[in-house]
Amino acid sequence: SLVLVAGNSVSINDIIMLTELPATRTKLTVDEVAKYLAQGYKSVTGKLPSTAILGLLVGQWGIETDQGTDFFNYNFGNSMPEPWDKYYQILHASEVINGVNTPIDEKFAAYKTPLDGAISHIKVLQSRKHWWKGLQSGDIDDFITGLKTVPVYFTGDAATYKSGSEKLIKQYISTIKKYSSNVFITIFEAIVGISLGVVGLHYYKRHYGIKAN
Repeated sequence: SLVLVAGNSVSINDIIMLTELPATRTKLTVDEVAKYLAQGYKSVTGKLPSTAILGLLVGQWGIETDQGTDFFNYNFGNSMPEPWDKYYQILHASEVINGVNTPIDEKFAAYKTPLDGAISHIKVLQSRKHWWKGLQSGDIDDFITGLKTVPVYFTGDAATYKSGSEKLIKQYISTIKKYSSNVFITIFEAIVGISLGVVGLHYYKRHYGIKAN
C-alpha cells in the first residue's frame, strides 16, 4: 500500500513509524533563521548559499510561516513528511481546492532542532528538479515558477507569494548578506588589502579576476 506525501510515494509503514510531536510554536529571530538556513544549505550542498539564494529561502520562510508567527517545530517551509523524517505534527491549515480556500487538518513534518529543520527544507527543495532549479537561479520569478510547477509546492496565489517574498528579502537584506557566501569574499578581500596594501589589492583583483564592490 502506498500513500502520497508531499508528492512522494512512500510506504504506509514509513508513515506509521513517524512519532507525533505536539504542535508547538518555535521562536527564532530573522538573524537565526538566516543563519540556520545557510548552515542547512551548506550541510546539504557543501557550500554556503549566495545572497540571492539565501534571500529566496528567507523570503519563503517568511511567507510560509507569516514571519515566524506560524512557525511550528522548526518546519521552515511548512512541508509534509518526507521519507527521511522522524517526526510529524497535526496543524490546522488551508488549501486552495477548486478555487476555494478550504480549512483542513494536515500532517506536517516536525523537527526537534532548527538545524534539522533547515537541512530537511533544503532537501525538500532539492527533491524536485524544478523547485531546485528555481532556487539555484537566484531569481524570484524563476523560483515561484518552479514552485508552482506540478507537483506544486503551494496552492495559493503566485503573485501574492512573490510580492510578499520580495518585501521580506528587501527588509532583511543586511541579515541575509551576513550569512551568505558573499560576506566571506568581502572579508577575504579586506585581509588581502591589509597584507598587500591598496596597490597590491588592485593588482590581485586584476590578476585573479575578483571584481571590486
